[in-house]
Amino acid sequence: MGLSDNNSEGPVTPEMTLVEVMSQWRASETIFMAYEPQAGTCLRCHALFDTLAEAAQKYNLDLHKLMADLNSLARQLDSPQDKLP
Repeated sequence: MGLSDNNSEGPVTPEMTLVEVMSQWRASETIFMAYEPQAGTCLRCHALFDTLAEAAQKYNLDLHKLMADLNSLARQLDSPQDKLP
């Protein structure tokens, strides 16, 4: 697939399901909610077990932008200053 810009590379991959992403980064739910108007449906209801790539294709979403948004959030949440000692 080849997402190569710095905003999209990170711990979240297109092969991950929405439920995997939300279970690892709970705050990602807000990102999925932001894409729901464009998708025309509740992604958390109808695409929970789809991979990010499948959901993007099925609901005509910009996979590159979705990946960038999710990876940006994941990097923020996984940064060392956010970890408990």
